[in-house]
Amino acid sequence: MIRRGLDWSGGVLLRLPNWLGDVVALEPLVRQLRAQAPEPARLTLVVPAPLLALVAPSAPGARLLAAGREPRAWSGHGTAILLTGSWRSAWMALAARIPRRVGYARDGRRWLLTDGFEPAREGGGRALGGGPPPAPWAPRFAPRPLLVSALELCAALGLVFEDGAPKLARDSGAEARAGARLERAGFAGRPFALLNVGGRPGSAKALPTGEWVEVARRLAAAGLAVAAAAGPGEEDTLAAFARGAPDALALAAPLADLPEFTALARRCAVVLTTDSGPRHLAAAVGAPLVVLFGPTDPRHTRVGRGAQVELREQMPCGPCHMERCPLPAARERACLTSIGAARIAEAALGLLSSSPHPHPHSP
Repeated sequence: MIRRGLDWSGGVLLRLPNWLGDVVALEPLVRQLRAQAPEPARLTLVVPAPLLALVAPSAPGARLLAAGREPRAWSGHGTAILLTGSWRSAWMALAARIPRRVGYARDGRRWLLTDGFEPAREGGGRALGGGPPPAPWAPRFAPRPLLVSALELCAALGLVFEDGAPKLARDSGAEARAGARLERAGFAGRPFALLNVGGRPGSAKALPTGEWVEVARRLAAAGLAVAAAAGPGEEDTLAAFARGAPDALALAAPLADLPEFTALARRCAVVLTTDSGPRHLAAAVGAPLVVLFGPTDPRHTRVGRGAQVELREQMPCGPCHMERCPLPAARERACLTSIGAARIAEAALGLLSSSPHPHPHSP
């Protein structure tokens, strides 16, 4: 049970999730909670260090803490609202002696919380991937976007928020870097597709590089310029893509950071990506999207705004939400590879043909 009302006198610590896409999805809640704080410094946001600059514009004046510090960094707050599902975040709040600890009462951490919120569960139907229905005494948690469950938790506290779209502030430096890079590549003024070809090494959510190369070739054959991005630790993947698609603009040396990727998404004609953090950045700035779903259930992350095509193939083993694909090498990541480069390229070209403006986003 959750007691209604929020006491700001001791300060409120909001622990955000670790993943880029989740942090972007929760931006409306962060922005509105900051607006309700009687003083900006009464709100503290805890997020992984690489994402601090992303959340700062949504909560001007709020305190920012990098995740992973010792519990004493959290001490002195009266309330902790934990929007993570981890046992560690609840333990951190307890170890910091925060008197009121609000969060999701699941995964063995109920006893660490003073106010536990029970997420909604399904009524017993079959999962998206098929298989037997859940046992009546242990129904699955309902698959829904994180912002929905976070708003429900806050509603149980008596807080009222709007389910708004994320708003990302423009970064003038990133806009300039994006423009200069496009100018050097001869892309300035040309419609182009932005491909997010990265992924953690071995991740079941990453489309094999050869598939991205074939997508790029098909888009280029249709007359569309192609740029490709990847994140830190994914340099080898981007280099392999560049070797296979030498006419594409590989955003390397340096890699496009999150602000520059966002600036490029504002300018491009369409973004193609797996279900990953960059997908949420692109959606937040209104870029047309083609999103590939492999091991993940689209109901967990659906944004429902803007021009978007979701591509997935029904597999007997999915959606499994596993980080590593357990299938043998010949069938590894079949949930993604079975979508096919032709279908992916056709979806992107179809989005462009249905838009009255082939290059809808400008700096």
